[in-house]
Amino acid sequence: MKEIIQIDGGIGRVIALTGVITEYAKNSKNEVNVLTPYPELFFNNPYINRVYNINHQYIFDDVIKDSKYINLEPYNDYDYYNKQKHIIEVYAKQLLGKSEFIEPQIYLTQNELNKAKEFVGDKKIILFQPFGSMGGTYTSNKTDEINHTNVLGDPTNRSFYFDDAETLANKIKKEGFEVLQIRNPNQYNLKDIGSLLQPNGQALPIRHILALLPYIKGFVGCDSFLQHAAKMMNVKHGIVFYGTTTPENLGYKEYINYTPDKKFIWVPNRQPSNNPDVDKVNKDLMKYVKNKFDDVIKEIKKWK
Repeated sequence: MKEIIQIDGGIGRVIALTGVITEYAKNSKNEVNVLTPYPELFFNNPYINRVYNINHQYIFDDVIKDSKYINLEPYNDYDYYNKQKHIIEVYAKQLLGKSEFIEPQIYLTQNELNKAKEFVGDKKIILFQPFGSMGGTYTSNKTDEINHTNVLGDPTNRSFYFDDAETLANKIKKEGFEVLQIRNPNQYNLKDIGSLLQPNGQALPIRHILALLPYIKGFVGCDSFLQHAAKMMNVKHGIVFYGTTTPENLGYKEYINYTPDKKFIWVPNRQPSNNPDVDKVNKDLMKYVKNKFDDVIKEIKKWK
């Protein structure tokens, strides 16, 4: 029998769950395929038969119809939405039948790693991701993008404020590190800070970014893609600032995890929620970031 596992959501979530899916495929007697928005995370995986993009045309007719279809949702698990277990442990419980932490996993080629090592060379690089996927974007007005005006805030309250992000990035830069910003092309480019983008301005392929990680000094950012990628690639040093998400669900003990200094309303993912106090209570939640600047600089001095 063929099986197809659908894993969707943001790239950080998919990265986090790669190890659980690989472990399942290792022990399955069936042919295991994967359906995801980020198929490149499963390229070269010897335990996965095929990986399909979730937008693949005729996916039901070509693949799902004749397969055992598995589409689990860790966000809907009691242990997750009560912050009792990490998303990896919850997904392992759902897919493998036992709650355990399984390291995220990817199969990069030696060529990919060699090119990344050559790019980094002797540079002391710290990657910086101040904005989640919904933060730091411009309005549709091209003039705003040119003039850095009317940059939209993050409705999920987990991205840095722009001034704080620029200040912290340049403080790190003054310590002798090369700071490179992880961002989408439509997100605000911090002043005087380079970005990991292709020469044509398009996003760098995910596998290229992942291949760089073993050779950097560390990372700083909000709760988003970068911390999961760093965990996957065994990056030694990292600092994560949380907003309305929690390290209990999404963090890693190897890294320094900062949380807001005021109470906030946690908004569950993919469950009904209609708390009228959310915007009022969670407003300005990420302002605490600036109070940690000295702590961050003290810590990264150890990364040299």
